[in-house]
Amino acid sequence: MPRPISSACTKSSSAKADEAPLVVSDEVLATFHGCTARERIRLIGFFNRLAEFPHQLEDYHDRGPDARLYSVTHFTPWILTYWVDPDGNVVRIVEMELVN
Repeated sequence: MPRPISSACTKSSSAKADEAPLVVSDEVLATFHGCTARERIRLIGFFNRLAEFPHQLEDYHDRGPDARLYSVTHFTPWILTYWVDPDGNVVRIVEMELVN
């Protein structure tokens, strides 16, 4: 079950008006919790930028088995796969892979 983490990504309890809420899969959340504190801080900063500019951070697109168009971005040392709701209201991160 995907979990919203927008409140964890911002210092205040409410997200900015122009920022899309961010939702992550359980797998991404488990990977996130397995990161060091320094890595989590970097990731939270990236998640904030992704929520604010979801289409500007993508490196390429990939079509999944469900025919959905996913955005993929490389944020060293991770590759994140996500999609944005058609209205641009929610960013859903579905995969976070550590690349060595």
